[in-house]
Amino acid sequence: MVTLLHRPVRALFLLTLLSFMFAATAEFGIPKSNTVTAEGVINEESESLTTLTEEDAHKIAALVEAAKEDPESLLLIEALKKENSDALDELRKLPHEEVLDGLRISLDELMMLDYFFSDKERAVEEMHKEGLIPEEHMEKYKENPALLEEDTRQGLYFQFISLAVVGGYL
Repeated sequence: MVTLLHRPVRALFLLTLLSFMFAATAEFGIPKSNTVTAEGVINEESESLTTLTEEDAHKIAALVEAAKEDPESLLLIEALKKENSDALDELRKLPHEEVLDGLRISLDELMMLDYFFSDKERAVEEMHKEGLIPEEHMEKYKENPALLEEDTRQGLYFQFISLAVVGGYL
């Protein structure tokens, strides 16, 4: 089983964070509301600023606070800071808005896992179709779809924690 402290995860960490530089998101049909940015609450939309609803900001803050109290998360944070200090310094140069976008996206994906894995066998098939599961892991995930859910959940949590470290929240 893959744990969050294995060395290959460090490479995944760097690739995941770098992928946010190229990610684009859009939300159509969502009414404008008060938003929270790195600078505070604003009422108008802006292409250059990350827009978080107050609810998003509260959810992110709650998960960050929970991570600060979890012993395993604290070990992960310590290992990230120690083993990836040069990479973290480089990633801290990213615009703060990109880090906030990444935190929001990671949290949204974590929250959608329960729905996505409500049919675990289908989730394995869909992720395989999308090329998200390497061939060498397909057999073990077909035999134990719950393992895919666990690994996916751990990966997304690692992504969230990594971004929170980059953003200076942890």
